[in-house]
Amino acid sequence: MLGLIYINILKEINFNFDQPTLNRIKALPDIELFELDNFSDPLLFSYAQDFIDNHSEIILILKIDEGGSVLKITPILNKLLKKKNSRVFYNRGNDVLDKLLTPFEHAEEYDSDDYLMKKLLLLS
Repeated sequence: MLGLIYINILKEINFNFDQPTLNRIKALPDIELFELDNFSDPLLFSYAQDFIDNHSEIILILKIDEGGSVLKITPILNKLLKKKNSRVFYNRGNDVLDKLLTPFEHAEEYDSDDYLMKKLLLLS
């Protein structure tokens, strides 16, 4: 089963539970989802690393607010660099993240949620 990690990188804490893209992802078949944001407990980030170890194929989706901190996701990115079957989708808007993703062969910027969903349907 395909493992998908969805990380919302927020500039400030936002309790908006209406996330249409995430709801569309949850409806995809044969995908196990792990979701968190940069304000999640550090223990969740360690669970995300275990999640990567337990799946043969991983997709990481990063939804980024401009100015959001990416420090907590660096261990996840390091783990993914060692994973052969991994892909990263991200929306541009964070210069630090752009630099962190440079070594990733399969990192792809997305400009709309519809584009992202089309890519996920092809991969699932």
